[in-house]
Amino acid sequence: MLMPTEFAAMLARMDGTIAEGTEGHTTDAVQRFTGRSLTAQLPPFAEREMTRSS
Repeated sequence: MLMPTEFAAMLARMDGTIAEGTEGHTTDAVQRFTGRSLTAQLPPFAEREMTRSS
């Protein structure tokens, strides 16, 4: 089944605005939910994952 043209156009517009940075913001949701800072957790996590997949 093909995607309707109007829906495909809407998705393409959304991709375009996201690429331009409309969703490029952060919140404190992780901190509020987990009690831990994402910025403190992300670098060690990324390092572990990068070495693990090598």
